Amino acid sequence: VISSAEMKDQLNAELTGELPVSEVYIPTTSFSDIAFATYEITVSGGEGSLTAETAAAVNALFAPGGEPLMMSKRSKSGDKEIDIIPLIHALKATVDCHGLMHIRATLRAGNSENLGAEYIIKAMRERLGILPDADPTAWYRILRLGFHSEAGVERGIWFR
Repeated sequence: VISSAEMKDQLNAELTGELPVSEVYIPTTSFSDIAFATYEITVSGGEGSLTAETAAAVNALFAPGGEPLMMSKRSKSGDKEIDIIPLIHALKATVDCHGLMHIRATLRAGNSENLGAEYIIKAMRERLGILPDADPTAWYRILRLGFHSEAGVERGIWFR
């Protein structure tokens, strides 16, 4: 059995200095315990700078208890139309002074129910016209921050 420190050292010995391993840990939970994933989504409107009104429209689109947001979702049994709102635990959009939108979203990520962050982007494109294909200067970035268990999501506890 190899320790976490030894594993980190062995990985760093094989990698370049530009891509170091900063931490190695042994998981204490199984993949089946994963219920949610939290993401930071950054969106640039390109030539059309995003505003506080744009963020308000995004927040309204994904608001819990609001109108169903039906989208085509691929599953093992084929494509089906689902309401993605129940798969969103939390979502908040803000716009900074540079016109960049920052969205923090906690989405279902379990074995039976899951929603990838790309569906948030797809819904904003289709329903709000954000990130039009015609604007090559518009872009987005999705960064997964971590996973939560069913109980841990309410307390802000991350998986280890």
